[in-house]
Amino acid sequence: MADTELAAAVWLTFQRNRANVQKRRARLRRLMAVCSQMERINIYANPNDNVPVVQIYMDKSKDLKFDYRLSRESIEALMTLLRREKTHGWVQHMEVLLVVYWLAHGLSYSVVSRVFDVPKTTVFVIVHRMGRVKARFNQHHARARLVVERAFGMMKARWRGIFFKALKVDHTFYPK
Repeated sequence: MADTELAAAVWLTFQRNRANVQKRRARLRRLMAVCSQMERINIYANPNDNVPVVQIYMDKSKDLKFDYRLSRESIEALMTLLRREKTHGWVQHMEVLLVVYWLAHGLSYSVVSRVFDVPKTTVFVIVHRMGRVKARFNQHHARARLVVERAFGMMKARWRGIFFKALKVDHTFYPK
């Protein structure tokens, strides 16, 4: 009889543990469903609009050439060309300003991070994301350059007879 009671106790303990595991799994599933419905909030780095170089951009009357080495119209054109779907919490104008400032001054990531008051890794990520755009531009530019070079090569071959022949000039004739 002791063996049957022991077996029954073990069986009940097993059933309770199994029920607890099932309850925990159900709670975890509900929690995951709630989390997937919630909007993701990125709080790793918030842009600081109180930085002097950003305030210069925000003030429409100030000239940007000293800080960004581009006119306001050029920066606005860049922003429209680089418009994309957002993948994180940064505002697009902050990304473009950061990369243009980095390119204009040739500074290190740590100096740009202090100027814009953002983490150094954020500067690195933004610059290299924009670097992919730069690589794509360079690829298209190289293709266009090859087309132009081929056109010049064809013109050179066409006019080779004129430009590379020795001119037959009578050395005795000269204007007085």
